[in-house]
Amino acid sequence: MNIELIKNPVLPLSAPIPRVSHYGTIHIGGLAFEGVVLETGMRGYTQTDLVQAIGFRGKILSSRFRLFLAETAPNALNLLGNSDPKVVVMPSGGHAHFLPDGILTEIAAGVMESAATGNLHRHQQRSKP
Repeated sequence: MNIELIKNPVLPLSAPIPRVSHYGTIHIGGLAFEGVVLETGMRGYTQTDLVQAIGFRGKILSSRFRLFLAETAPNALNLLGNSDPKVVVMPSGGHAHFLPDGILTEIAAGVMESAATGNLHRHQQRSKP
């Protein structure tokens, strides 16, 4: 066994990062967040905007958001884990984390179910429809 390969593995070339062809602000009720359309036609949201729109603030949004999904909307977490791409290139040239369009429906369903069963965390009460 070649020890050098273990220390410095040869990584396969990855596919190019998908590009956003269109984007704009989506307004739902009192929430506003950025929606995007990829060059492939796939639709979704930028993670930072959506996560902040549903009430997450501060640093380490991604890990807190995933914990929220695991506890409140596990179907959304499954959708997120099974979706590609994870990162996209915005028209400005910057990168953004991509959330597929079905995730918002799963989050809403999870929040409503948790609220109906009395399992919504007190910090999530404002997310309730």
